[in-house]
Amino acid sequence: MPVDGCLRLPAKTPLYQAGARGTVWRVLEGVMRLDQEGPAGPRLAGLLLPDDLVGCEVATMGRYGGTAWALVPSLLMPWTPGAGPAATEVMLQGLLRVQQRTGELLALRSGLAEQRVSRLILMLAGPEATELVLPTLNDMADINDLAMESVSRAMSRLRQLEALTPLPRRHRFALNRAALLRFA
Repeated sequence: MPVDGCLRLPAKTPLYQAGARGTVWRVLEGVMRLDQEGPAGPRLAGLLLPDDLVGCEVATMGRYGGTAWALVPSLLMPWTPGAGPAATEVMLQGLLRVQQRTGELLALRSGLAEQRVSRLILMLAGPEATELVLPTLNDMADINDLAMESVSRAMSRLRQLEALTPLPRRHRFALNRAALLRFA
């Protein structure tokens, strides 16, 4: 649903499908998940956080190369590259952030469940957030390559140790960054 030129997406809502034509988007709030089709169906290709550009491949290929959807409620703004060095700099900075995050995503798939879940929460929170909306346990399990039961146990343990405190709104937690970092 567009709001002042921006698009607000509820969790689990697709932004675009692979092969479609469209525009490049900038994530203002939330987290977008990018999937690419694999032999066994869709597979995780990336997570896009605030200030990341989504759908950059449209600028060169004319079509989206994967499917993007809101992992949590998200707000996006259409991004139109201007001419000159400033537009190139924005695109290059965005690509650099995504490349760095690829290494972080790989780290989410190794280690103990509590470590993986803590790393994911810290990644999604960014450097300054004190609270955030988390994805569903099933989505966290898929991202971390864990069984949903393992994620559930890790989340329970993090709550017991006061690394996470549930807030009244669904899937929203207050973060104890120091406690999370002990597990990451």
